[in-house]
Amino acid sequence: MEVPLREWPGGASEFGVEPTTLAAAGWETRPGAEGAKQLLSMARNVTTAAKYARVLNKWFRFCEVGHLGRPYDPLVFNLAKWWLFAGFMLNPEVNRDKDLNVVRSAMNRYFEDNGRGRPALGLTVRTVISKFKDAMEDKLRAAGVPVGLNRQPCPEQAFVELLQLGEVVFGRLLRQVACQLLQLLCWFRSNSMAGMQSSDVFFTDDGWLNVMVRFVKMQPERRLDPAHLRIAPGCGRVKGRLHVRDRLLSVLRRATALEPGWQCYVARAVKAQTYGGSAAASLMTQDLRDLVGSRVSVPPGVTMSSHSWREMGAVSSSRAGWCLFKMMRRGLWKRVETMIASYIDPFPYFPFSPVLAELYDDLAPGAVFIAGSHARSDGHAEQQRWPGRL
Repeated sequence: MEVPLREWPGGASEFGVEPTTLAAAGWETRPGAEGAKQLLSMARNVTTAAKYARVLNKWFRFCEVGHLGRPYDPLVFNLAKWWLFAGFMLNPEVNRDKDLNVVRSAMNRYFEDNGRGRPALGLTVRTVISKFKDAMEDKLRAAGVPVGLNRQPCPEQAFVELLQLGEVVFGRLLRQVACQLLQLLCWFRSNSMAGMQSSDVFFTDDGWLNVMVRFVKMQPERRLDPAHLRIAPGCGRVKGRLHVRDRLLSVLRRATALEPGWQCYVARAVKAQTYGGSAAASLMTQDLRDLVGSRVSVPPGVTMSSHSWREMGAVSSSRAGWCLFKMMRRGLWKRVETMIASYIDPFPYFPFSPVLAELYDDLAPGAVFIAGSHARSDGHAEQQRWPGRL
């Protein structure tokens, strides 16, 4: 049955003013505003909002100074202005933070709220952020100030040590190792682990691992509509040994048999939202260091945290040449560019790892998985080409 279109009275000239920006006057008096404010409060962490407000003042100060006695429009962004702003921020009287990325994020939210989109993106923007950090650290070293530890992706050795540990430990240690392995396999933030329920991790009859994700940064809708990750098993035996991903999945099965409910280990200790997720990150970081910290060699000035697993997954998959869009979906990013800018480009010297390439080979372009083998999209079985290190 065809439903007739509703006829509007009068002409288009009688339409009211459309809601175009969140910053417009009178926005909060419009129908739906109360519900919209509730959704915004869910989507925007209070701690992050306060940090954004603080760093955004630096952009306002730069625009207020302007040129030849005339201020710049703070809602106008271009690359020349971005370079000048970065130079302005090198002044210690203006700024002492070395992270320009958080300023970029605050600016993009400000622009978006005022109907200007998110223009502070792209290769040049990322280059400025990187060079700004280098310049700030050089100034600190020249002044004799020790530069703080830099978090880096976990090296291959950390994963290998953790995997081998998971095959032999019991009790609390097994729960801890299984949670670390799930985090590194799925590229989770720690608050995603803290949001796990007992039914959120399970295997189907085809051997696939299924994970429901209820806490994802900037995606509050996941609490009612969890993301569903499905991870294929490996190809079984490779040159006389078990595929790396199959070994990891075997540890998760072992934990399920010996320690039912292991996936709730973090959730039982902390809440996903406590201190903006930092409580979960602190717990997972301490576990990581307790489990493998003494077995892994990292250069001076470098540290590993729970977030290093997420970085390891992204950058190692990039080195292997795996599909960027599959990688984006694994990490639950909304934009490929976000993943590249924050998780791949900052680590240009991370080496190719055959072990990690094999672990994440379900993200290969055109990968199709059938029982007992890793197949190409043309349907022919493909022998894994990475040598065994485990």
